[in-house]
Amino acid sequence: MNEISRDILKRARDGDMFAFQRIVETYQDYTFRLAFRLLANEDDAKDAVQECFIRVWTHLKRYKSEKKFKPWLSRIVVNLCYDELKNAHKKHTVRNVLNDELLLPSTDENFDDTLVNSELAERIKSLANGLPPKQRIVFVLRDLEDLEIEDVAGIAGLSKNSVKSNLYYARQHIRKRLKMTYEVHDM
Repeated sequence: MNEISRDILKRARDGDMFAFQRIVETYQDYTFRLAFRLLANEDDAKDAVQECFIRVWTHLKRYKSEKKFKPWLSRIVVNLCYDELKNAHKKHTVRNVLNDELLLPSTDENFDDTLVNSELAERIKSLANGLPPKQRIVFVLRDLEDLEIEDVAGIAGLSKNSVKSNLYYARQHIRKRLKMTYEVHDM
C-alpha cells in the first residue's frame, strides 16, 4: 500500500473532512487486519479501528509530516490493542478465536499441501492469540505483517533488542505448542 499524499494529510490537518475520509478509506482495511490479528475478535477489532481514527482526527496536528504516516497510524492501532490485551490478560479472558477465512476448494494438484499449509497457518495464528501482549504484538507485526525489525520497534515503542527478544520467545512458544500438538495427533 502506498503512503497517502502529503497534500491530503495537510488538508486533513487543516480540518478538511473529505481529505480525512480519504485517509480512512485508504487505511481502514489495513488497520482492521492489524487489529484483528492482535485482538482475535472482530467486534474488538472494529472498536479499535473506530477509536484509532477518532484519535487520528484529534491528534493529526501532532503528526510530523516529514515522517511516514503508516507507521504513525500503526502505532496508534498497536497501542490501543496493547491496552486491550493487557486488560484481557489481567482478567484471564484472552479469547482464542480462529480467523474465520473460508477455505475454498482448490482445483490444482497440490490441494492437500495447500490444505495442510493453510491449517498450519491457522494454527499458528491461533497460537499467537495466546501469547503475552508484547510478544503477540511483535510476532504479528514481524511474522504476520512482515515488517522489518526497525519498523516493529518504532511502532511498538520498543528497542530493537527488545523486539528481537520478544520475537524469540514468541517463536519458541509457538514452536513448542506446535510440537506438542503434532505429538498428540501422532499417538
